[in-house]
Amino acid sequence: MDEGNFPRPYEDVRQWLDLVEAMGELKHIKGADWNLEIGAMAELIYRERGGTIPALLFDRIKGYPEGFRILFGQHCSYRRLALAAGLPMDSVGLKLVSRFKEKLNMLQPIPPRIVKNGPILENKMAGDEIDLLKFPVPKVHELDGGRFIGTACIAVTRDPEDGWLNLGTYRAMVHDRNSMGLFMSSAGKHGRMHMEKYFKQGNPCPVVLCVGQDPLLLLAAGNPIELGYSEYDYCGGIRGRPFELVEGEIASKDSFIRETSRRMGRSASGSVTTVPRWKTRPCFGSNASTTVTTLFCVSRAPAGRQRITRSRRV
Repeated sequence: MDEGNFPRPYEDVRQWLDLVEAMGELKHIKGADWNLEIGAMAELIYRERGGTIPALLFDRIKGYPEGFRILFGQHCSYRRLALAAGLPMDSVGLKLVSRFKEKLNMLQPIPPRIVKNGPILENKMAGDEIDLLKFPVPKVHELDGGRFIGTACIAVTRDPEDGWLNLGTYRAMVHDRNSMGLFMSSAGKHGRMHMEKYFKQGNPCPVVLCVGQDPLLLLAAGNPIELGYSEYDYCGGIRGRPFELVEGEIASKDSFIRETSRRMGRSASGSVTTVPRWKTRPCFGSNASTTVTTLFCVSRAPAGRQRITRSRRV
């Protein structure tokens, strides 16, 4: 790849991986165990390796079929950051900072485009089919409370008053095959602001959690930008074309309250319940072919706990 030229654009994570491999910055690791071994190997490689740090792609993970992969270190090199931002491959150090600053100074936001269909809708699970442990969710550190499916992820929420979409990066831990916890409660986070608005209205907060999205979206979701300015518009401006989104469905408030109230009488633990798909309203997930997306609602639970209730697994 010519160091001085712009990289060719990519459409999804698979194409991004192909480009990173062509750059010589992708390391394949096969046969590792999701339970602590993957985390330990990544820690050792990143701690001891000098020079360019590769992205790590784990496959044939113990107990899982080939193709169920885990990626570490998307952004741990100047050239991979330049690739995500659409900058020349020789953008390193202060040159990367300077060029990115110039790009932001000229940035014109480009709103996302809603499309009717996409690869993300090819595989769906709902109700009793939902199995988060179908995926090789890693336990990364010895003292972690569990297996985290959401670390380099994006959580999409919509402001219930103004309608704009926010992308944030929040921790998501799997509790069992069909329940997970999402920590979206840090003060000042836009996702929390949206959640609190829904709660004040007496409504559950709809959330889309995407795992395996465009690296550019992850960069934006992990860094604060102006309140009311959607990361989709921001990232569309950076790459010079709109992101394509598909509409999903989330259970209505009435069905959510009816089903939650029925089940809370049997469980005071704040465990997850699956909401029947009665009335629906749109929620949005990005259209990348490698994305795993969960659509669910967050509501208040007994004793101040949060309850996570899913209506659909995509």
